[in-house]
Amino acid sequence: MTSYLRKCLSLFMIMILLELTISCRYYYTYSSDNNATLQKVDKLAKSPNYMIIHQADLAFHLRGIKIDNDAQTISGTLEKLPFDHLKYLDTKSWPGSSNRYRKKAKNPMLNSPQVINEVHVYTKDQTLEENAYITIPLASIEKMDVYDPDTGATTASFVLGGFGIAVGAATLLVIIVLLTKSSCPFVYVDNGREYVFSGEIFSGAIFKNLQRDDFLMLPLTDSLRSISITIANKLKEKQFIDQVSLLRIDHPDHNRVLVDRLGIIHAVNNIVPLTSATVHGVDILTQLKAKDNVQFNFDSDKGEDYFNSVELTFPKPQQTTEGHLVLHTKNSLWSDYLFGEFTQLFGANYTKWVEKQNNNPDVGKERWAEKQGMNMSVFIETESGWQFVDKVELVGPLAYRDVVVPINLKNHVGEVLRVKVTSGFMMWDVDFIGMDYSEDSNIK
Repeated sequence: MTSYLRKCLSLFMIMILLELTISCRYYYTYSSDNNATLQKVDKLAKSPNYMIIHQADLAFHLRGIKIDNDAQTISGTLEKLPFDHLKYLDTKSWPGSSNRYRKKAKNPMLNSPQVINEVHVYTKDQTLEENAYITIPLASIEKMDVYDPDTGATTASFVLGGFGIAVGAATLLVIIVLLTKSSCPFVYVDNGREYVFSGEIFSGAIFKNLQRDDFLMLPLTDSLRSISITIANKLKEKQFIDQVSLLRIDHPDHNRVLVDRLGIIHAVNNIVPLTSATVHGVDILTQLKAKDNVQFNFDSDKGEDYFNSVELTFPKPQQTTEGHLVLHTKNSLWSDYLFGEFTQLFGANYTKWVEKQNNNPDVGKERWAEKQGMNMSVFIETESGWQFVDKVELVGPLAYRDVVVPINLKNHVGEVLRVKVTSGFMMWDVDFIGMDYSEDSNIK
């Protein structure tokens, strides 16, 4: 890192600290579901969620919700919406968009913190009147929009304050990338309104003999008739991509699928939560039990050579022969920065070193990466001790990715499954870990 860039970063961080005292903004986003079921409605109707029924330009709060599974209806009393539940009127019209709301405005009339708990049900062929009791057939529900906190945009606003979320986040990202990032191809998908960053591919494959396949799940919208993807080389480096293919997976609507590092498709329909999670005896269950941006950073300093070993416990059904370990994870910017500093040690000889690595087919790079804890390693506990299952290859530091690791349980005994995940110090950020025992059927 040059002294000039260090000064630029220092100045930029000072400006950020100044802005922290001026402005912190909150954002929400929403997801849209065009396939409503009574089970979904029942789950979303529970507190603290606030259900709003729409018909054309009318909207009312639905109070005292009742679900009739036999009649396939939902019922309740319609109430006038209070002022703090009118944010939907200026919410951007596409799912996934970032929308600002006020939480601590000086004028209380401008606050709308409850927007992050709203569920909007859009109906057809209904008559809505204030204080009326209404029964809505499931078939009359066209879609449901679920509002949630946009933690990414909110976090960025806390850092960037008055710079403005779009320009500020882009500026910070560029500076971090310039100073720390060993670039990989960035993938963007058109959601019908704009190109959205979806992740990185081929992370860590920086030499010819580390070439590998990578599989990135894309966020697609049902309404799109075509798919437009951009693969970008943001740092103008030499990048070599041998083949790009789009894998279409056909599966039942109620199924969710993930692709492992070998390209094998797995169903993950019923993820079982953790019952315990510890690292060197310290309880970290709250950091891994939900996708909530409260992540574990493998930052315990108690392990040998600073390696972190996370021990996990799951219930296991009888007669189960295969499990799917599911992780919501990414590499840390710290790990990327360390590798950048390592390459700078070669100075003017860096190019010669790269050529040597490219031309030497047997340099033990994978063994070296495992020894350094760059990949995550997965083990299960057996009667003879911990048994290695597989590794999780690098996914890059700029976007979380859902990763699946299949585990053969044919010879596993007992109703409790213990799993261990190891990594080098601060090499990974993990937001969620769960286990699924679904059969890989009806997928093609």
